[in-house]
Amino acid sequence: MSDPHYDIILAGGGVAGLTLAHYLVNSPLRDRSILIVDEEVKDRNDVTLSFWADRPTPFDDIVYRAWDAFNIVSDGGYVRTLDLRQYRYKTIRGIDFYYYIQQALAALPNVTMRLGTVDRVEDRGDHAAIVVEGQTFTGGWVFDSLFEITRFAPDTTRYRALQQHFKGLEIETATPHFDPALPTFFDFRTPQEGELRFYYVLPYSERHALIEYVVLSRTKYEQDLREHIADVMGIKDYITLNEEGGISPLTNYPFRRRAGRRIMNIGIKGGMIQPSTGYAFIRILDDSAAIIASLLRHGHPFDVPSDSWFYRMCDWGCCRSWTGAARG
Repeated sequence: MSDPHYDIILAGGGVAGLTLAHYLVNSPLRDRSILIVDEEVKDRNDVTLSFWADRPTPFDDIVYRAWDAFNIVSDGGYVRTLDLRQYRYKTIRGIDFYYYIQQALAALPNVTMRLGTVDRVEDRGDHAAIVVEGQTFTGGWVFDSLFEITRFAPDTTRYRALQQHFKGLEIETATPHFDPALPTFFDFRTPQEGELRFYYVLPYSERHALIEYVVLSRTKYEQDLREHIADVMGIKDYITLNEEGGISPLTNYPFRRRAGRRIMNIGIKGGMIQPSTGYAFIRILDDSAAIIASLLRHGHPFDVPSDSWFYRMCDWGCCRSWTGAARG
């Protein structure tokens, strides 16, 4: 009995995998058979997708909030407000993003969602394969977004590499505390302790906000975050609606896009996190569009643009600065 075969396999059903699936089914490739494999059902609000935009995106219908100005708070409490001019800063809740795409994919007979752990991805010449808990599935193309930061260990004599840790609490306060029109992107009212540390606040209403703590090393996230909310922001009476957290690699390591004749890395594994900022969502959207264009034009997905030398130089410089700050 032959292994089940699909035109396209997505190893990983997170933000990168689902975005590429969305672009595929809304393109001339919409009739291709697609398999999406992930370890778990994405049914929790486990991430907030925030991004800068000066143009429409395919997901504007599910944008939760958008702003055209923001505050910066110095370590001494000085507040400066900056206008974003032609840009808007937009936020999409993870649960809304997952539901929006999963609902559309579930209605398509040519798309299969499978739960399971991917044991390995294999290049087999004229096709590729993934092994999911012992069962093999073959595909014309495999797009791999499975990335384990604990296994990411680039040569530090050649590349800079940091781990950006973040912990967020979505809270509701008993009384008004926030200006819904003005998020705070950088609040430096916290000891830096030899590295870059800051808080940011995304206000959804006068009593509802996401407050996030960002550091470049491991620390006592929740304790520091709750102390900042109570002692620095002066918010004593609130309930926690949701929590999120994670780690992003900030590095000038050149992530490999082509992992085989029929395998392409996407998402973090494909180098989509901007090393100087930690942002990835718009880069993932643009990369997905480029992959579709390459498939249509050339019959393969690899003709995608790389970052310009100018942006690579800026990222390299920022990685040097971040590394220096982390070392103290």
